[in-house]
Amino acid sequence: MKPIIKIEHLVKYFPIRAGVFKRVVAHVKAVDDVSFDVYEGETLGLVGESGCGKTTIGMTLLRLYEPTSGRIVVENEDTTYLFLPTHRAKKYLRKNYIQRFRRLAEEKGSSKSVIESLSGVDRHYAELYFDHSKESDSKFISLLLSNVDEKRKKFRRDLQIVFQDPYSSLNPRMRVKTIVGEGPVTHKLVHGEKQVIEKVKSALEDVGISGEYIYRFPHEFSGGQRQRIGIARALALSPKLIIADEAVAALDVSIRSQVINLMKDLQKEHKLTYLFISHDLSVIKYICDRVIVMYLGKIVESAPKKTLFDNPLHPYTRALMSAIPIPNPNVKKERIILKGDVPSPINPPSGCRFHTRCFMAVDKCSAVEPELREIEPNHYVACHIVRSDEK
Repeated sequence: MKPIIKIEHLVKYFPIRAGVFKRVVAHVKAVDDVSFDVYEGETLGLVGESGCGKTTIGMTLLRLYEPTSGRIVVENEDTTYLFLPTHRAKKYLRKNYIQRFRRLAEEKGSSKSVIESLSGVDRHYAELYFDHSKESDSKFISLLLSNVDEKRKKFRRDLQIVFQDPYSSLNPRMRVKTIVGEGPVTHKLVHGEKQVIEKVKSALEDVGISGEYIYRFPHEFSGGQRQRIGIARALALSPKLIIADEAVAALDVSIRSQVINLMKDLQKEHKLTYLFISHDLSVIKYICDRVIVMYLGKIVESAPKKTLFDNPLHPYTRALMSAIPIPNPNVKKERIILKGDVPSPINPPSGCRFHTRCFMAVDKCSAVEPELREIEPNHYVACHIVRSDEK
């Protein structure tokens, strides 16, 4: 499958300032070295309890938050530098590409060997760099920054979000026509009032709302209808990826199922790709193809949905799964109760971040941070205890 987006070693720290001069005294380590791919046409679930960093990942991918470090590659194009000030963008390109390409050229002896050893966006940029390296490094940087405004617009168009709260995510002073039509007008996908109205009506009808309601305000709709408008707003730009941030958490149970089924139908009809962020495992089990489990800013387990729910390996995932209620009084299952509370992301534990609450922890867990390893095909776990022979 083709990856729509590649997240590589993503880090997002929020500074804590104190004192008269507001000096930085600490950081909230919301996301700490996270890497994963989102493939075309799939629904990838991102789960974990409150404070694990899943929403921060979504906001950082959309560049509503600026990443502290790491790389965000969208369709073989590094987008990390696009929203940085020019001087910081140049610094980023020098550090992450020019200096690395020079070092590799010294090691391998020729630019051709460097290019052949790379793949994806690295290979593409290496070809650009060595084509123009005789002129100057600034020529390579100028090439990447020359059409940065167009790249920004494309990025904004290709990645959309459906927010958690349907009440606060829609501007109460705007009519539905403006809310849904603003994106297509900004990106010049429509021209003239007639095309705007047609586009908005089409988007609304796709989500089950009559096109006659385009001149109403958000307060004239129910919560479920507002969330449908939020989906229509994202859909109007024909995005490649939609990030659904707890998109059904604020809705009644009956409305929730309608919105989930709507999202599945739209995915088939428009060939959409979803990054579905949620703490509700029953929703994740229903809508997702692949699931990533997070704890305190780290990925602890990643696997296809069926594999994860049938055979959870990480102790934290097992505890989460044991909390799913079974609507059958005759079925009994082991309930894993975790001790203590989630540690502060300001000062996370050393070693494995879950060891302070883990029922399987050994001495190594508090000293050495586990790597995310492939235990079985496409099933990755960050745990010292779990081994590849464990089923």
